[in-house]
Amino acid sequence: MLVSSRFVSLVAVCAALGCAGGSQKPAAAPSPPTAASAGQGEPTARCQHFVDELCQALGNDTEPCMSLRNVGEWLPGKACDAASSELPAALARVQELRKDCETLTQRLCADLGSESGSCHEVSRDMPQVPAGHCRALLSHYPELLAQMRERETRSQPMNAEQWGTLLQGAPPSVGPDSAKVTVVEFSDFQCPYCGQASNTVKRIRDTYGDKVRVVFRQYPLSFHENARAAAVASLAAHAQGKFWALHDLMFDHQGALDRASLEGYAKQAGLDLPAFKKALDGQSFDAQIDADLALGRSVHVDGTPTMFINMRRVDNPTAFDEVSPLIDAALAGK
Repeated sequence: MLVSSRFVSLVAVCAALGCAGGSQKPAAAPSPPTAASAGQGEPTARCQHFVDELCQALGNDTEPCMSLRNVGEWLPGKACDAASSELPAALARVQELRKDCETLTQRLCADLGSESGSCHEVSRDMPQVPAGHCRALLSHYPELLAQMRERETRSQPMNAEQWGTLLQGAPPSVGPDSAKVTVVEFSDFQCPYCGQASNTVKRIRDTYGDKVRVVFRQYPLSFHENARAAAVASLAAHAQGKFWALHDLMFDHQGALDRASLEGYAKQAGLDLPAFKKALDGQSFDAQIDADLALGRSVHVDGTPTMFINMRRVDNPTAFDEVSPLIDAALAGK
């Protein structure tokens, strides 16, 4: 399902292939030791060494480690003693399973290229894949490789011709055409992640002013029942020179994008209501929306929000703190 274009790490790919662990919610916070267990030789302290050593081998942020820390809070002292006596065997088991992770990393880097961004990401993320799940990933290797190759393709900078197509016509935009940095966003007014990205866009507009041009492209997803109507409404506002006013109002009220609400936002934004209603009733903007959808697909847009800065795809357009350094680098010519 097309929901968000946010970066999907190897841990999330693992989840998609049915071997999730590291991408699940962390285990619940441990319950305090009961009086009964606390009286059995302070099990928390007696299990601590076993848990710490095993977590170091598993990865401190992995779900198995979190589960171990929970278990160590309530295990009886005798159980902790038994577990500690088996620590060398447990560590040996983890090391054996980690060999699958080393094999997986080597295969992916060989197939994707040792200098590729995906190889670097795999090498970085692999310690967070729980021990044992690398074997499951290896069993799904063709699917995993296909997903990683698709991500590698999408992460490559587009060429000048592709970039030029994103700027053609008269899409809604703010900032001068001569700006050194141009941001192009494909968005859906009903998409929750796009709501977060709209806050990023607001901060870009406020922070950089005329240094940056922001271009908005329509990408209403078919399973959002009001997204298409909202896209039409935004283009009707654009025709009256009030796109950004209605853009902000609709993203501020994503839960209410029905016809009556759209007309209310149009009135609030100061639009000519008869002309706005006529646009909603007609099909004058359908071709423009369909053209934006086709344009997005041509540059591998597979979800919303998708954002580009000077021909490069942004990993996380919902976080201004991640987008801002990319804009700063582009302004500096890097």
